[in-house]
Amino acid sequence: MNIDEKAMMILEGMETYMQINWNLEELYLKAIKAGLLEIEKKEKELKEEK
Repeated sequence: MNIDEKAMMILEGMETYMQINWNLEELYLKAIKAGLLEIEKKEKELKEEK
């Protein structure tokens, strides 16, 4: 699954808990993707420390 698919799944899941303004979809996806990339970076750093 690529980062775009993951971000869309997260955004769709968020709809369960909050009202999503779909006019801002691209902004939400950009923020989610940035967070996912940061998670991947941190996980990679932790693996390298071991």
